[in-house]
Amino acid sequence: FINAGEISLSISENLINEYLKTIGEYKTSTKKDNDPKWIIQDPHVKFNNNEALFFAKVLYKKDLIIIKKDIKLILKIKYDIKKISKL
Repeated sequence: FINAGEISLSISENLINEYLKTIGEYKTSTKKDNDPKWIIQDPHVKFNNNEALFFAKVLYKKDLIIIKKDIKLILKIKYDIKKISKL
């Protein structure tokens, strides 16, 4: 007999980074040459306590304008300690 009331899921930093690597670089594409283009390079995460830090390089191109920016976003990770203690 299997009780399927609760499911435990563990996602590692390495698993997410391998997934992002598999997806590869993100680029917008349009048929018009003068439309802006966005490129996201080297997306990856680092886990730190209750946070996931997301890093990437973003390039914006339009005509003669090229902007490069390093991105760092902090994503909060929440979990229910009551459910974890039952496991």
